[in-house]
Parts: sequence; structure tokens; C-alpha cells
Amino acid sequence: MSARRGSGAADTGRCEHCGAELRERTGAGGAGRPARFCSGACRQRARRLRAAAEKGKETGKPAELAELAEIEERAVGKSAELAELAEEATGEATGKAGKAGNEAAAVPPSYPAPYPVSSTGPVPLPVAGLPAPLDKFVGREDELTELKALLGRARLLTLVGPGGAGKSRLALELAERVRGAYPGGTRLVELAELAELADGSPPVRRAAADPGVTRFPADRAEAAAQAVADSLGAGKVLLILDNCEHLIDASARFAVTLLRCRPGLAVLATSRQALEAPGEHLFPVPRLSLPAPGGTRTRGELLRSDAVRLFAERARAVFPSFELTAGNGDEIAEICARLDGNALAIELAASRVRLWSVGEILSRLDDRFRLLSGGARTVAPRHRDMRAAIGWSYELLTPREREVFRRLSVLTGGFTADGAVAVCAGTDLTREEVLDLLGGLETKSLIVPEQDRSRFGMAESIRLYGYERLVEAGEADRVYERFVRWLLGLAAPAVAETRLLWSAHELDPLDGELDALRHAVDWAERRGDDRGVLLAVALSHCLWRRGRIVEGRRLLGRTLAGTDPAFPGRGVALAQAGNLALLQGEADRALSLAREAVALGEAGGRPMTLARALATLQAVQQARGDLGAADDASRRCLELLRSSAGLLDIAVCLRDRARLAVLTGDLDDADALLQECLTAHLSHGNGPVPVEWLDLTAMLALARGDTETADRRLRDGLARYRTAPGETAPEGSARGLPSPLVLELVRGLAVVAAGREEAARALRLAAAAEAFGREQRLHAGVCLGDLLDAAVTSARSALSAPAAAAAEGEGRRFGAAQLIAYALDEGVRPRPRGAGTGETVLTGREREVAKLVAEGLANRQIARRLHVSERTVHTHLERIRAKLDLPSRAHIVRWWVGEKARGDG
Repeated sequence: MSARRGSGAADTGRCEHCGAELRERTGAGGAGRPARFCSGACRQRARRLRAAAEKGKETGKPAELAELAEIEERAVGKSAELAELAEEATGEATGKAGKAGNEAAAVPPSYPAPYPVSSTGPVPLPVAGLPAPLDKFVGREDELTELKALLGRARLLTLVGPGGAGKSRLALELAERVRGAYPGGTRLVELAELAELADGSPPVRRAAADPGVTRFPADRAEAAAQAVADSLGAGKVLLILDNCEHLIDASARFAVTLLRCRPGLAVLATSRQALEAPGEHLFPVPRLSLPAPGGTRTRGELLRSDAVRLFAERARAVFPSFELTAGNGDEIAEICARLDGNALAIELAASRVRLWSVGEILSRLDDRFRLLSGGARTVAPRHRDMRAAIGWSYELLTPREREVFRRLSVLTGGFTADGAVAVCAGTDLTREEVLDLLGGLETKSLIVPEQDRSRFGMAESIRLYGYERLVEAGEADRVYERFVRWLLGLAAPAVAETRLLWSAHELDPLDGELDALRHAVDWAERRGDDRGVLLAVALSHCLWRRGRIVEGRRLLGRTLAGTDPAFPGRGVALAQAGNLALLQGEADRALSLAREAVALGEAGGRPMTLARALATLQAVQQARGDLGAADDASRRCLELLRSSAGLLDIAVCLRDRARLAVLTGDLDDADALLQECLTAHLSHGNGPVPVEWLDLTAMLALARGDTETADRRLRDGLARYRTAPGETAPEGSARGLPSPLVLELVRGLAVVAAGREEAARALRLAAAAEAFGREQRLHAGVCLGDLLDAAVTSARSALSAPAAAAAEGEGRRFGAAQLIAYALDEGVRPRPRGAGTGETVLTGREREVAKLVAEGLANRQIARRLHVSERTVHTHLERIRAKLDLPSRAHIVRWWVGEKARGDG
């Protein structure tokens, strides 16, 4: 030890090893030689480094051992004074290296020192204790419970997720809560600051292109790990490696080497992609929990959402008088939902309450990257705004991954692998390459697979960033052209000139692309592309399946108004508009639209357009009671198709003629026509008999008084034609909306129930169908007509007036999923009187228990999750069953599923 070094330590009163301020000695024991070290640990570390220096002189390898000394010093967060000890070992530390070491020593120990950077220079690895939190940690109790259990059985646990998900904060909170399980201490290594390069180039891009020029070279990760392992000791220690994504290979080697050196060590890593190291356990950090969609929610319901609580907490931090109220609660919920439950985005939005009301913040989300900026000055630049947070991930992608990422931005609402291939593949990328690159984007948390992996999702902020890059690259028009062609291909059964729609289920592949269709319609309208009206036709079919007739009709009318009258696809759109008008009982308007469609089909020489228009005209005339005109339109359509179409197209027309025959009472002719339809399907069709045909065979059976056959056909159709999960009415209803065909099947089952003298069941089903029909402004199909009226009259007469009113009231309270389950006798019972949305029946804790039962948790797991005893859980379950009149645990699950479909869960 040089006299100069010892003197400096004594003058400043700092530890010679770590630079910490030394306590002044007092009392009788304070006299004598001044203290040189703050603790025995620092004394021992300095002794080891001195020994290494001496050994370096003996072995002739002073440079390597001096570098190891430097690594050790950085690894335990020492001041740069210890670098002088390494210089002493080499005996040749002069020039630039000595100057850099002196500059580092001038920096206070609490700040990162400006170490020299090169591919062969030192490896500064700041290891420190856990920083004290500066704000309140909100929510994620379920995640913390699961992570505690994972840490108990995994030595390497990686929290993965997109930028701003809250990985670092969750890791620190977890470390704080498990501190007692690690007597050797908890340590934090913040890797993000190791990305800055000496040449001033963009750090992340250079790290991705050439990891060798960063401060943490991958080829020396093992040496750094060994040094850190020596400093950690032999006890149980938890080490957090924060922000590994830009140094992913080096981080993986570093973690594995540490774990092999220290059996008592556990490593908790945070990264936007997996380390892919042996023994690694992954924990994808989910979005913050959001309120249930649809309807007006109480303050209590809103505060059950972690996202809403975080917004309120951070808003109060910058605006102390801020309160979550009934007036702003739904707007806050929508903000959190539109920000995908991303913690950083929600915090940035909440910070804006100083300037704007919650409603104004919501309206400004259309320009979210301008809104979501201006974070704390002390945080890393990539956490100061959302664009920078996502840009950090984008810069880590390979050029090919960036290409695919940009192109995927046109796919709103998630996408399938086929959809990704359709918009991304071309002359520059093959299908196989696109699928491989999707895997890379998933690994880097930019896309997320759904649970069954049939679709992928992309957070809206990430998608919008990708779209900005797509426009910037000049690729938008080319990619959108692929996008539109792909959607029109999926919609071909409903809009193509080559065929008719045989069954609504032919549009199943299109049904998941509702958001993409909306996006494509908007894009086409903005660019004056008349194909938008065909996309609107396809979208209206998808909305019809969800019972959202009003929305579909409004959208189709808007696009029709802006379409060139000479556009060839206009006739298809007019025919569909006529069908929707007829469903809502506007027969005169429907007739006008159908006639205009027929005229366009005749003038354009387009047989399939004309056939669609004639089918609509037949349906309109049937509803108007003009069965002769309906028959004329049907015969004309059949003649046209026999000369120009395939067998299944002809079968569609025969089905419509069979429906007309039922109305006219010619049941034998209806039966013969239906048999011809079924024969065509069996010989040329794919899959089961279309539900629409089952419905018609049931109507025929009811007309003949054959309730058993009708019941069988109706149940079969209803079981195969459920409403889309999670869909709710746009007008604010939280009940969910079944399709018109589902309502027709339910009405048929009401007739069957009345025929079996099940009066209460008949009234419940009929009342539910009537309530949903009124909500959608739908009119009952003409086939049932008098049969349904007679069934309702009979059922009412079989019950007392109060009992009949009670049964009808119960039916009107059904949600869509509950109605279908009840109609199929799946154990769903009518909801108790006064149940409302369920909030007045169950307490908040009882609803939590019901939710966890529906998720498949056993009583013991529920007790652990809620921090209560199993006996308490059992008591809650007994109360739930008593309040809702549910006989078993399985019925609680079904009840909860119905609540979720209604939006009450």
C-alpha cells in the first residue's frame, strides 16, 4: 500500500476499499491508529486484491490479474480508488489508463463513474442493495403470491414482458417481500446503464449489432460473474439482474456462471426476452387487471382493478385533490383499457391530470405518443415516454424482424399466423421466414400468443409505433393492399361474384377479424377506395352474428353513401342493407333497397349479385305478406342459378323456397325441397348441416306438431351457434346480444316447451327472446308467427297471473350466455328476483371466490390466494350457493361464465 493512498484515505475519512464515510472513533477505544476500512468485509476484500497483485508480480501476468481486481472492485460497487491498487500490481499503469482512473475517483461514490469503454477495457458492474422505493407499489398481489412460490423452487427466474409492463418494479417489490428468506442479502445489478458506448452511437442499436463494444462484453461475462460470486459470499443471496435484453447472451452466461459458483444464490432477472439459460423459469408479466367491460361500474368495482388504482394513486401524487368518482370512473377505466393495462403508459397518462381533466386525457389518446411523454427527469430516457420505451425494443430487432413488425401494425385486434403471412410475405419474405420471425417477435415481447396459441396479440401502443415506422419506411400502401385483398378473400362467401353464402359459419375465419375489418373499412373510406363497401358488407355479417344489427346497419349505410353508384359491388351491399332493414321491421325501406339491388344486378350482367338481390326481395315480400310476389322472386332466382351456379348455390335457393312453402302450408313440398337441399350438402358440402337448415327443419316439424323432432333439431342448432365470447352491446348494455338466428331457435324451443306443458319454461324463453329482440329492434321470424303467440297464450293460462309474471321477469333477466345454457338445460337456473347485475346479491369477497372457482382453483388454492382459511372459503361457497340457488360448484362456474358474458364479472 503506498503512503499516498493511505494518506488520502485518512484525510477524507473514507474506507480505502469502498469509499464509504468512516465513523469517528469516540471514547476510550477511539485513540490510536485511524480506521482504514468501514468493515471487516472490506478489509478482507482489500487483502485478497493485494494478494492477487503480489501473485501477479510472481507469475508474470500482472495485466490479467489487475483487470480481475478491477472487475472485483466494480462488481461490489467500490469507488475508483481501488483501481490504484490494481495499478500497483502491474507497476505500469500510466498514460490514458491512469488518467481515466483518476477521473473516476473524482466522482462521488453514489453516482456511476465515467469508466473508459472499449472492447478490451474494464467491466464495470454496479452491484448494490435494493433502492428505497420513492412511490407506492400498487396491486399485483396475485402475481407476487405466484412469484414467491416460483422463487422457492427456481434458482433462475426471469420476468419477461414489453417495455413499461412494470417488470423492474415488480422484481424489486418481490425482493423486498422475500428479504427474510435470503439472510445473505439481496443485491441489484442494473444493466441498462451498461449500454452506453464510447463512440456516442445509439447504444441499443450498437449493442444489437456488435455486443463486443459495450461495457459488458459477452466473452468476459464469466470472469465478471466469478468476481461477483466471490463478493457475494456463501449464504443464501438473491441477485436481481435488471434490464438484460440488450446484453442477452452475456447476461445468460453471467447468470449461469454465478449460479454454478454459488449454490445458495438465486437470480431474479428482468428482460424483454428470455435468457434461454439452463434451469430458467419464465414469468410473463401480465398487464394490470382492468375493470370488466360494458355498463356503468360502481366505485368498488373500479377499485378492484389494479390499473384503475394505479392511475388514481399516481394522479393524486401530482394533483392531491384528485379523486376517483362516479363521474370520472368509467373514463379512467377506458383510458386504462386503451392503454392495454401498461403500467408506464398509465402512470404517464395520470401525470397529465395537472393539465387536463380525465375526459380530455381520454380524448387525447388518439395522439398518444404526444400525450404519454414527459416522465420523471431522473429515470432512464426510455422510461420518460412511451415512444422511447417501445423504440428501445425496436432497435434490438434484426432488420428482418423490424420488417415483419412494421407490417403487422395493420392488423388491429390481434391476428392469426395466416393473417401475418398474408400481410408480411411477398417476394422478399417467404411464408416460412415470416413464421420464424413471428417467433422472434414473441420472444422479445412485442407480440403475445393467446392461451390456445391460435392467435397473437399486439398492444395498441406497440402497434401504433409499428405503424409510424411503416409509414416512415414508405411501405404503408403496399402492405394495406395485401391486407384488403386478404380480408376480401375471407369474405368471399358473402361478397364474391362467383358464389353465394351457404351458411353463416362459412364466415367463421372472418369472425375473429372484427377489429381488422373496421380498420380496413376506415382505411378504404379515407382513401376513397370503393372496396370499402364490400368490407362493410363482411363486417355487417360479423356484427349480425353478435346481434349488433344497429351498428352493422349504420356502418353499411355510411359506406354506401360514399360509394360510386357505378361500382360493381354496390348491388351486394344494397341487398345486405335490405336484409338488415327487414330484420328491424322496416319492410318498406327493405323493399326499396332490394329493388335497387335487383336493378343493378340486371344492368351489370352479374348473376350472383342478381341472385342475392332476388333472395332479399323474396324475404321482404314474405314479411309483407305478399306470398305471390315472394314466389315469383324465388322462382326467378332458382332459374338464374340453375343456369349459372353450382349445386350448393342452388340448394340455398331451394332452402328459401322451402321456407316459403311452410308459410303457405304446403308442408309436403317444403319437406321435398329440404330433402333436396340436404342431399346436395351431403354430396358437395363440408362439415355438418348448416344451422339455418336445421332451424327450417324444426319449423317444419313444429308445423306438423312433431315436437320431439323439432326439439332435437333446435337443440342441435343452438349448441353449434353460440354467441361470440365476451361480446357486449355497443349501446351500453352489459347483457350481451345473441344473434337473430339464436333468438329464432330459442323461440322455437319456447313453442316446444309449451307443447310439453312446461309453462314456466316456455314463458321464460319467449320473454327472453322478446327482450333481446326489442333491444336490437328485431322482429320475430314469420315462420313461427301464430305458433309462438299460441304457445305464450297457452303457457300464461296454465299459470296464475303472479307466477306467469314472475317467469317472464326471470326470462327478461337472462344474459345471452345464460339464455343459451338455460335453453339447452345445462343447469342454469333463473336469477333471483332483485339480482340486478349480481352486485346486490353477492359481496365483493364472495364474487372473488366465485371468480377463482370458475378459474378452476381448489379451496386450498383459493385460501392461499386470498390469505384466508379453507373453512372461510367453504363458508363463502355455501353462502354463494344459498344466495344464487345453485346446487353445486359446477353451477357456480356456469353462473360466473354467464356473468362474464353479460359484462358483470
